[in-house]
Amino acid sequence: MRLRRGKPKSIGAAILALLLAAAGAYFFPQQNQKQKPQAERHDSQSSGAASSIKTPRFEPSQSPPAVEKVPPAKPDATPTITGDGGIGKLFREQKSNVIVTTGGTIAKVLPDDNVTSDGSSRHQRWIVRLTTGDTVLIAHNIDLADRVPVKEGDVIKFKGEYEFTQQGGVVHWTHHDPRGRRQDGWIEFNGKQYK
Repeated sequence: MRLRRGKPKSIGAAILALLLAAAGAYFFPQQNQKQKPQAERHDSQSSGAASSIKTPRFEPSQSPPAVEKVPPAKPDATPTITGDGGIGKLFREQKSNVIVTTGGTIAKVLPDDNVTSDGSSRHQRWIVRLTTGDTVLIAHNIDLADRVPVKEGDVIKFKGEYEFTQQGGVVHWTHHDPRGRRQDGWIEFNGKQYK
């Protein structure tokens, strides 16, 4: 069927002409009208819940809305910890004597290790759950460093020497080395380093 411009000859032809005009206006907008960006065309053609989500669009002459300024973190804010500092790999490979730096949540506070038959120092001890879900024992020397006032559920960061054990390993030397033979370690809690 060949369409002619001008007056349609029947009602069916008139309806067809209107449909074609509407489709042409939608798919081929005029040059002086702004075309929708490609992403917006997809949004308007999609169906379901996704079509109700609209991304705000700004004209170059418009300013974006003001963004609320977040105050800087307080020194005693909970530290951000990612990963396990390599402890999982050290455990799987059964390696020891490796300096690690990471942190986690105190899962259990254990009694201090005060009974030392070999004359070694007293240690404050905790089980720490790392962000990976693994656990490690922290043995913090309280003869060389201050006691850390932690309780279960507190978040700490630590640096110390990892030693493999079948239970998940232990991190010790979380304090300064008075003889200067090892890297200094530390425990960080509430913005304070204990070393």
